[in-house]
Amino acid sequence: MPLSPVAARNAKPAEKPYKLADGGGLALLVNPNGSKFWRLRYHFLGSEKMMTLGPYPAVSLADARQRRDEAKKLLSAGIDPSKKRLQDRADAKAAREITFGLLASELFPVSIHETNFGSSRREDFWFIIAARSADETEIRAGQSAGRPSAEGHSA
Repeated sequence: MPLSPVAARNAKPAEKPYKLADGGGLALLVNPNGSKFWRLRYHFLGSEKMMTLGPYPAVSLADARQRRDEAKKLLSAGIDPSKKRLQDRADAKAAREITFGLLASELFPVSIHETNFGSSRREDFWFIIAARSADETEIRAGQSAGRPSAEGHSA
C-alpha cells in the first residue's frame, strides 16, 4: 500500500532509524533525531544502489514520487541516476567558475600575436587572480611594473 502524506507527516522518531515504504523503491527514512529523508533503492548493472532524493518536508511526497519516476526513466535509458546527478552538479559548478582563459579572452578578444603591439604592450598588462570564483576574482589591468598606478603608488 502506498505511503500517504498524513503517514509521512505523522512519522515519529524511534530509538533506531526506520523506513516507511511507498513503492517502486521509494521510502521515507525516519532517523532517531527526527530528521526524515526520501531514499530510492535501485539496481544498476547488477548492483543495488541507494540515493537520497531530499529531506522531508522540503521535498513533498508528490515531489519524491516525481524524482523517483525521473530516476527510473534514466535507468531504463541505461544511465545511473546517482552518477548523472553528480555530473550535473560538477557541470553547474564549472559553469559558475571563471577561468583565466575565459577572462583573458574577454579582455583581449584578439590574440596579442595578431596585433602590432609587440611584447612591450603585453608587459603593460598584468593580472592578479585572487580566486577562481567570479565573486572573488580581482583584476588589475593597465598597470605595468615600475609605472605609477592611479593612486600614485608604483606597482
